[in-house]
Amino acid sequence: MTSLLPFNAGDLLDCNAINLDVLTENYDISFYLEYMYYWPDLLFKSVSRTRNVGYMIGKSEGAGLEWHSHITAVTVDMEYRRLGLGRVLVDLLKLASEAPDQNCYFMDLYVRTSNRIAVDMYKLFGFAPFRRVVGYYGQGRDQDAFDMRMPLKRDPHRKSLIKGPHTYESSQNRYKYDKKSLS
Repeated sequence: MTSLLPFNAGDLLDCNAINLDVLTENYDISFYLEYMYYWPDLLFKSVSRTRNVGYMIGKSEGAGLEWHSHITAVTVDMEYRRLGLGRVLVDLLKLASEAPDQNCYFMDLYVRTSNRIAVDMYKLFGFAPFRRVVGYYGQGRDQDAFDMRMPLKRDPHRKSLIKGPHTYESSQNRYKYDKKSLS
């Protein structure tokens, strides 16, 4: 059995074992502290007895119809996978994202297009590929990412899944929206 609790600075050292997993993106301590400062209500951990076994790091960003929460990292210890903890952490961020103080239109995340297990898992959670971000994961191998989105209750007509004039595009990235690129 696990408990879900807010994530705080003291938890950073307790997550080292989880971060050893090759599938988990790692960040420097200042990155985590920035998230704790700006978005403390969007960071959670899963604890079994006294050990951290998973965490969610989220933030809110954008403007207008692009106001959304972003999953920066969600990971679960290898021993605790396939128990539904990842989904519980995503659902917890969804609840926080729909709360009046956030009131987001959608949630999004980036995932390597080559990570089919994760892509399929996120589809089961309710996310859909919105666009392909070309070369997002540079690190010498230039891998593309899917920008996957899940409309929230503020977006009942699912407009966040349709490219429109409101769609933000960074000048630093190249995007593909065609169906072939999203499969």
